[in-house]
Amino acid sequence: MDLAQPKKQKGRLPSIHHSHDNHVGFTCHDDCSVSIDIGDEQIIQEILEGTRNKFTFVFTPYVLSIMGRFLGKVGIELVCLSDPVYARSEAFTKVREFARYGRFEGLWPIFHFQSDGLSGLRDTQIRDRPCPCVPSLRCIFGLPGICTP
Repeated sequence: MDLAQPKKQKGRLPSIHHSHDNHVGFTCHDDCSVSIDIGDEQIIQEILEGTRNKFTFVFTPYVLSIMGRFLGKVGIELVCLSDPVYARSEAFTKVREFARYGRFEGLWPIFHFQSDGLSGLRDTQIRDRPCPCVPSLRCIFGLPGICTP
């Protein structure tokens, strides 16, 4: 699994964050073990020197939008299994348009802790606060909120 972000920003939603550790991925092997693949010499050097003991992966608004579109599609399909007429009703029009075309009015809940527009997603300042979802976690706010132990 490659967690690399693109080299340059494209599209309407931010897809790059300066705090993300790029060129780090994971490989699953036949014996059920997992190895870390690091393509950044600086990160390798920091690990060897003992100055780094964790990786930072930032789910940018673009990644969260893709995840939200997928989850919206799955949700509508689950409703459709039990009530196809209801799943095709007006109540799900905005979800269908978001899942199919990426259209949204304001931001979907997956962009929690941000303002109601794209300008809030461009905020690259990270603010560490208690997580409102799970008290034992901390939320790092930036692009967008990410909970960490």
